[in-house]
Amino acid sequence: MTGRTTKADARREEILKAAGACFREKGLRGASISDICTRLKISPGHLYYYFKSKDAIVEALLDQMREAQMVDIDRELAASPGVMDFFLSGEYVQRVKMPEEVYLDITNVWEVYAEAERRPKSRIAQLVHDHWGAADAVLRKRIEADQAVGRIRADADVEVVLTSMCMAIVTMQMARFADPNFSAERYVTTIRHILEPFAVQPAASARARRRA
Repeated sequence: MTGRTTKADARREEILKAAGACFREKGLRGASISDICTRLKISPGHLYYYFKSKDAIVEALLDQMREAQMVDIDRELAASPGVMDFFLSGEYVQRVKMPEEVYLDITNVWEVYAEAERRPKSRIAQLVHDHWGAADAVLRKRIEADQAVGRIRADADVEVVLTSMCMAIVTMQMARFADPNFSAERYVTTIRHILEPFAVQPAASARARRRA
Protein backbone atom coordinates (compact mmCIF):
# COMPACT_ATOMS: atom_id res chain seq x y z
CA MET A 1 0.00 0.00 0.00
CA THR A 2 2.85 2.35 0.86
CA GLY A 3 4.58 1.72 -2.47
CA ARG A 4 1.36 2.38 -4.34
CA THR A 5 0.79 5.62 -2.42
CA THR A 6 4.35 6.75 -3.03
CA LYS A 7 3.96 6.15 -6.76
CA ALA A 8 0.67 8.05 -6.79
CA ASP A 9 2.25 10.94 -4.89
CA ALA A 10 5.11 11.05 -7.38
CA ARG A 11 2.68 11.17 -10.29
CA ARG A 12 0.69 13.97 -8.63
CA GLU A 13 3.92 15.90 -8.19
CA GLU A 14 4.77 15.43 -11.88
CA ILE A 15 1.34 16.75 -12.84
CA LEU A 16 1.70 19.77 -10.57
CA LYS A 17 5.14 20.56 -11.94
CA ALA A 18 3.90 20.30 -15.54
CA ALA A 19 0.84 22.40 -14.73
CA GLY A 20 3.04 25.05 -13.14
CA ALA A 21 5.16 25.21 -16.30
CA CYS A 22 2.04 25.55 -18.48
CA PHE A 23 0.58 28.24 -16.22
CA ARG A 24 3.82 30.22 -16.32
CA GLU A 25 3.87 30.05 -20.12
CA LYS A 26 0.18 30.66 -20.90
CA GLY A 27 -1.39 31.94 -17.69
CA LEU A 28 -3.97 30.25 -15.52
CA ARG A 29 -6.85 30.94 -17.87
CA GLY A 30 -4.85 30.32 -21.05
CA ALA A 31 -3.39 26.93 -20.12
CA SER A 32 -5.69 23.95 -20.53
CA ILE A 33 -5.85 20.39 -19.27
CA SER A 34 -4.86 19.38 -22.81
CA ASP A 35 -1.69 21.48 -22.55
CA ILE A 36 -0.73 19.77 -19.31
CA CYS A 37 -1.43 16.32 -20.73
CA THR A 38 0.57 17.07 -23.87
CA ARG A 39 3.55 18.15 -21.78
CA LEU A 40 3.38 14.92 -19.77
CA LYS A 41 2.40 12.72 -22.73
CA ILE A 42 -0.59 11.31 -20.82
CA SER A 43 -4.31 11.16 -21.58
CA PRO A 44 -6.86 13.47 -19.90
CA GLY A 45 -8.38 10.37 -18.31
CA HIS A 46 -5.06 9.59 -16.67
CA LEU A 47 -4.79 13.13 -15.31
CA TYR A 48 -8.39 13.14 -14.04
CA TYR A 49 -7.60 10.06 -11.99
CA TYR A 50 -5.37 12.30 -9.84
CA PHE A 51 -7.11 15.68 -10.19
CA LYS A 52 -10.81 16.09 -10.98
CA SER A 53 -10.42 19.48 -12.68
CA LYS A 54 -8.05 22.33 -13.49
CA ASP A 55 -9.36 24.10 -10.38
CA ALA A 56 -8.27 21.12 -8.30
CA ILE A 57 -4.75 21.46 -9.74
CA VAL A 58 -4.68 25.18 -8.98
CA GLU A 59 -5.89 24.48 -5.44
CA ALA A 60 -3.09 21.95 -4.91
CA LEU A 61 -0.54 24.44 -6.24
CA LEU A 62 -1.86 27.13 -3.87
CA ASP A 63 -1.58 24.74 -0.94
CA GLN A 64 1.99 23.96 -1.98
CA MET A 65 2.79 27.65 -2.24
CA ARG A 66 1.32 28.50 1.15
CA GLU A 67 3.22 25.73 2.91
CA ALA A 68 6.53 26.62 1.24
CA GLN A 69 6.14 30.35 1.82
CA MET A 70 5.27 29.93 5.49
CA VAL A 71 8.38 27.80 6.01
CA ASP A 72 10.45 30.29 4.00
CA ILE A 73 9.16 33.35 5.87
CA ASP A 74 9.58 31.68 9.25
CA ARG A 75 13.16 30.69 8.36
CA GLU A 76 14.11 34.18 7.19
CA LEU A 77 12.50 35.90 10.16
CA ALA A 78 14.21 33.49 12.53
CA ALA A 79 17.57 34.47 11.02
CA SER A 80 16.88 38.19 11.64
CA PRO A 81 17.15 39.92 15.04
CA GLY A 82 13.44 40.66 14.71
CA VAL A 83 10.70 41.38 12.22
CA MET A 84 11.30 45.13 12.43
CA ASP A 85 14.96 44.64 11.51
CA PHE A 86 13.85 42.33 8.68
CA PHE A 87 11.91 45.21 7.12
CA LEU A 88 14.21 48.12 8.00
CA SER A 89 17.18 46.26 6.51
CA GLY A 90 15.33 45.71 3.24
CA GLU A 91 15.53 41.93 3.55
CA TYR A 92 11.80 41.67 2.88
CA VAL A 93 12.51 42.52 -0.77
CA GLN A 94 13.15 38.80 -1.18
CA ARG A 95 9.44 38.24 -0.55
CA VAL A 96 8.72 39.24 -4.15
CA LYS A 97 10.27 35.95 -5.19
CA MET A 98 8.75 32.51 -4.89
CA PRO A 99 10.62 29.73 -3.08
CA GLU A 100 12.32 27.44 -5.60
CA GLU A 101 10.09 24.49 -4.71
CA VAL A 102 6.91 26.38 -5.72
CA TYR A 103 5.68 25.79 -9.28
CA LEU A 104 3.56 28.95 -9.59
CA ASP A 105 5.21 32.30 -10.21
CA ILE A 106 4.17 35.70 -8.87
CA THR A 107 2.20 36.61 -12.03
CA ASN A 108 0.12 33.45 -11.54
CA VAL A 109 -0.60 34.56 -7.98
CA TRP A 110 -2.07 37.83 -9.22
CA GLU A 111 -4.22 35.81 -11.62
CA VAL A 112 -5.40 33.71 -8.69
CA TYR A 113 -6.37 36.88 -6.80
CA ALA A 114 -8.33 38.06 -9.84
CA GLU A 115 -10.06 34.67 -10.06
CA ALA A 116 -10.94 34.86 -6.37
CA GLU A 117 -12.48 38.27 -7.01
CA ARG A 118 -14.53 36.88 -9.91
CA ARG A 119 -15.67 33.86 -7.88
CA PRO A 120 -15.78 35.00 -4.23
CA LYS A 121 -17.54 31.83 -3.04
CA SER A 122 -15.19 29.42 -4.79
CA ARG A 123 -12.67 27.12 -3.14
CA ILE A 124 -9.89 29.15 -4.75
CA ALA A 125 -11.17 32.32 -3.06
CA GLN A 126 -11.21 30.50 0.28
CA LEU A 127 -7.62 29.35 -0.26
CA VAL A 128 -6.58 32.93 -1.01
CA HIS A 129 -8.20 34.07 2.25
CA ASP A 130 -6.53 31.21 4.14
CA HIS A 131 -3.15 32.06 2.64
CA TRP A 132 -3.44 35.70 3.63
CA GLY A 133 -4.60 34.72 7.11
CA ALA A 134 -1.64 32.39 7.59
CA ALA A 135 0.88 35.05 6.51
CA ASP A 136 -0.90 37.62 8.67
CA ALA A 137 -0.65 35.32 11.70
CA VAL A 138 3.10 34.77 11.20
CA LEU A 139 3.81 38.50 10.99
CA ARG A 140 1.50 39.35 13.89
CA LYS A 141 3.24 36.83 16.12
CA ARG A 142 6.66 38.26 15.24
CA ILE A 143 5.52 41.85 15.77
CA GLU A 144 4.13 41.00 19.20
CA ALA A 145 7.38 39.21 20.06
CA ASP A 146 9.43 42.28 19.00
CA GLN A 147 7.17 44.50 21.07
CA ALA A 148 7.52 42.22 24.10
CA VAL A 149 11.33 42.44 24.06
CA GLY A 150 11.47 46.17 23.34
CA ARG A 151 12.33 46.28 19.64
CA ILE A 152 8.98 47.89 18.82
CA ARG A 153 7.56 50.72 20.93
CA ALA A 154 5.14 49.56 23.62
CA ASP A 155 2.56 52.12 22.49
CA ALA A 156 2.74 51.08 18.83
CA ASP A 157 -0.53 49.81 17.36
CA VAL A 158 0.14 46.22 16.28
CA GLU A 159 -2.56 46.47 13.59
CA VAL A 160 -0.93 49.55 12.05
CA VAL A 161 2.53 47.96 12.05
CA LEU A 162 1.13 44.73 10.60
CA THR A 163 -0.79 46.53 7.87
CA SER A 164 2.25 48.62 6.95
CA MET A 165 4.38 45.50 6.55
CA CYS A 166 1.73 43.72 4.47
CA MET A 167 1.39 46.79 2.26
CA ALA A 168 5.15 46.87 1.78
CA ILE A 169 5.23 43.29 0.51
CA VAL A 170 2.18 43.51 -1.75
CA THR A 171 3.12 46.91 -3.18
CA MET A 172 6.63 45.69 -3.97
CA GLN A 173 5.23 42.63 -5.73
CA MET A 174 2.89 44.69 -7.90
CA ALA A 175 5.32 47.54 -8.55
CA ARG A 176 7.94 45.23 -10.05
CA PHE A 177 5.56 44.62 -12.96
CA ALA A 178 3.54 47.84 -13.07
CA ASP A 179 6.14 50.56 -12.46
CA PRO A 180 8.35 51.14 -15.54
CA ASN A 181 10.79 53.06 -13.32
CA PHE A 182 10.81 50.45 -10.58
CA SER A 183 13.57 50.86 -8.02
CA ALA A 184 13.68 48.45 -5.09
CA GLU A 185 15.74 50.94 -3.09
CA ARG A 186 13.07 53.64 -3.50
CA TYR A 187 10.41 51.33 -2.06
CA VAL A 188 12.71 50.12 0.71
CA THR A 189 13.50 53.73 1.67
CA THR A 190 9.82 54.60 1.76
CA ILE A 191 8.85 51.70 4.02
CA ARG A 192 11.69 52.65 6.37
CA HIS A 193 10.15 56.10 6.76
CA ILE A 194 6.82 54.45 7.56
CA LEU A 195 8.15 51.90 10.05
CA GLU A 196 11.01 53.71 11.78
CA PRO A 197 8.67 55.69 14.09
CA PHE A 198 7.55 52.37 15.59
CA ALA A 199 11.10 51.09 16.20
CA VAL A 200 12.65 51.52 19.63
CA GLN A 201 16.30 51.24 18.57
CA PRO A 202 17.44 53.90 16.08
CA ALA A 203 20.51 51.71 15.46
CA ALA A 204 18.30 49.35 13.43
CA SER A 205 17.66 52.01 10.80
CA ALA A 206 21.30 53.08 10.81
CA ARG A 207 22.36 49.50 10.08
CA ALA A 208 19.75 49.34 7.35
CA ARG A 209 21.17 52.40 5.59
CA ARG A 210 24.69 51.03 5.77
CA ARG A 211 23.53 47.76 4.17
CA ALA A 212 21.73 49.54 1.33
